[in-house]
Amino acid sequence: MDKIKKESKTGGQFLVEPISMANVFSREDFTEEHNDIYNMVMEFDREKILAQKEEIEDYNPDLVKSLIKEMGTLGLLGIDVPEAYGGINLDKITTIIVAEALVQSPSFAVTWAVQTGIGSLPIIWFGTEEQKQKYLPKIVTGEILCAYGLTEPSAGSDATHGKTTAVLSEDGEHYILNGEKIFISNGKIESIKNIGSRPQGYRVIDLNGMYILPGFIDAHTHISSLDAAKRALESGVTTARSASTSGFQDVSIREMVKAGKLIGPDMIAAGIFVTPNLGETILADVRLADLSNGVNKENELRKLVQINVDRGVDIIKTRGTERAGLPYTDPRKQTYTEKQLSIVVNEASKYNIPVMAHAHGDEGGFAAVKAGVRSIEHGTYLSKKTLSLMKKKGTYLVPTYTTVVDLTEPGGDYDNPILFIRGQHMLPALKATVKTAYEMGVKIATGADTRYGSNSTTRVGMEITNFVELGMKPIDAIRSATIIGAELLLIDDKTGSIEVGKEADLIVVTNNPLKNIRTIQDVVFVMSNGKIGLKRIPFNKD
Repeated sequence: MDKIKKESKTGGQFLVEPISMANVFSREDFTEEHNDIYNMVMEFDREKILAQKEEIEDYNPDLVKSLIKEMGTLGLLGIDVPEAYGGINLDKITTIIVAEALVQSPSFAVTWAVQTGIGSLPIIWFGTEEQKQKYLPKIVTGEILCAYGLTEPSAGSDATHGKTTAVLSEDGEHYILNGEKIFISNGKIESIKNIGSRPQGYRVIDLNGMYILPGFIDAHTHISSLDAAKRALESGVTTARSASTSGFQDVSIREMVKAGKLIGPDMIAAGIFVTPNLGETILADVRLADLSNGVNKENELRKLVQINVDRGVDIIKTRGTERAGLPYTDPRKQTYTEKQLSIVVNEASKYNIPVMAHAHGDEGGFAAVKAGVRSIEHGTYLSKKTLSLMKKKGTYLVPTYTTVVDLTEPGGDYDNPILFIRGQHMLPALKATVKTAYEMGVKIATGADTRYGSNSTTRVGMEITNFVELGMKPIDAIRSATIIGAELLLIDDKTGSIEVGKEADLIVVTNNPLKNIRTIQDVVFVMSNGKIGLKRIPFNKD
């Protein structure tokens, strides 16, 4: 008979090494109790988990918590826990049976595995009697939910690459932890602590004397390439709301970032612009060909919204007025009426999707606010009447001021004599709008309105600086690019501030921006979702 190997296997070693038949068991080896447990778990899986799989995968924390507690009631959280601590202490075959039954919903299976594995086994094996009495009974019932929260900025969730050391004190009574940690797990801020002196023998990123801020939120941009996403991130933008792309590139970038295939800003995707004339944009989806003659009637407007929804957008962009950046258009001219804009808003609301509206002119802007859009983009000629309505309804203003400045600068992004003259007319009007909106308490967010070409790497920082020059307090200008932007995008529970539980979206500047706002344009370090996107620390700090 082959000798049974007792040594531990690592990684996927078991897949390529021969094993003895003595180590193999099959369903035929199940006891009656094993079969009863398997059938019970499969029934629970069908009725409770698979029936709600989509909602679980979309992360419904209340639902997941309730299901975990139900599993606790069935004893399925205490299979490996001794009876003295509330468990049922069954064999490992039972553990595998439950794991196999749950695997049809991978997200929930992992949740259960963390609760019963990472969460309880270290306490069972290595915990003190006091710890076992305190934690295990509540883990078994689901009253306490377990999670993996071990990381360092340079190590991610790889425990083998942590740099903090634990050294036993001379009296042998305590461990001394050396190092400073921001605990980040799965790209979120776990805790913020000072836990001792600088560790010895390790290369660290020294941020002493520098200033850490939440990552910037660009609430109006047009990122449609990998290079543009990279440049946006390196400018300090960790979240970007697309203001439409030509072929749903913003949706693709969003998914790549989510999947960890791209270190870039989180994208709030708008897809295709809901506008009267789609032009070449009809090439983005075969269904758009039916709209090549125009998007004006109710059925056309609803269809375009529906196509965007089908493609997975987070927001719908439409328009109240013509564009400013084209020589042959008048940005003050209204395009869609209040009725047409209401159709767009109502159709999008069926899917809980907000609407942003391009509007320079007051008439089109007022119609958009009445229709119920979430934000007005640009707002150059908005009247006090319209701003008052925005204040009342909670409508945000994204002025994209820096882009209008570009119109007045020959050699810039809009190098055209007609646009130069237009910019000279628009800029004083937009200055007045931003000042009045700020004084009235209208919420203002930053938007670069750029495609992040090679010359557009500091646009949000420029927008913040311009806001201060228009009379905003520095702290309010910074808030417009952080927490206010997050509120506009309905993600203030995830980002926009440096708080435990939020995404690790961080930037670093070398001087105090409250004293010198221009330093905000020189970001030297960027972290998005816990991943470093830029590290340009000064020589004397590295």
